[in-house]
Amino acid sequence: MLSAGTLALFIIIAFMGGTILGLTGFGFALLVAPLFFLFLPPATTVPIINIISVVLSILLLSNTFRKIQFKKVSFLLTGGLIGLPFGIMILVFVPAHVLKIAVGIIIALFAFLNYLGFKLKTRHERTVSTITGASGGLLYGSIGIPGPPVILFLVNQECDKNALRANISAFLAIIGTVSIPGYFIGNLLTPDVIKYVLIFIIPAVLGLMTGTKLVHKVNEVLFKKILLLLLIVTSILSILSGFGLIGDR
Repeated sequence: MLSAGTLALFIIIAFMGGTILGLTGFGFALLVAPLFFLFLPPATTVPIINIISVVLSILLLSNTFRKIQFKKVSFLLTGGLIGLPFGIMILVFVPAHVLKIAVGIIIALFAFLNYLGFKLKTRHERTVSTITGASGGLLYGSIGIPGPPVILFLVNQECDKNALRANISAFLAIIGTVSIPGYFIGNLLTPDVIKYVLIFIIPAVLGLMTGTKLVHKVNEVLFKKILLLLLIVTSILSILSGFGLIGDR
């Protein structure tokens, strides 16, 4: 059971994560997961984040649905549905400290590549898209963070900001919905998970509403720098937690 102070902190984090998702179409799990991992095990954190992400993504789609590039998303989803069950198996069987370290490394790598403006040109878009979706599904099922490979792929395909938000939201909404029965089968939908979802969904939705209102008002360059800094800090915290140096052991 989380203390009152930790619960209040998590509510603020959920609001911040929702705001980032409203602004960019992604980032909720990137920010929230490593911070929640400080006090909750991955087997509890990942279902919480994924269920909330599904709700947020569906709400965001109400504003971005017409921008979805269905062909791109369909190949990503094909791969994602292949990778998802293997990710859930990893969540069930791999030790928590290993998952925490993996989260930190993946987020740090994503932030670094994003900062460098990493580009990867490919002539085989369909194949690469399916492989990217599979890696996203694997990460979604295991650590709740499908974004890095999917975002980097869509950026490389030169999607505009609105299409990027719509494509990612569609991918998250569908993959996330499919993941829920898998968590049930894996006995991961515990009373604690359901309780925390009900608590954190409200600030997350309020954050989403805030982010969508600010999307045309925020300096995009400055926001990107702040977001990357936050991701680097949270990745370090996740790695330290994985080694048992901070947070609950």
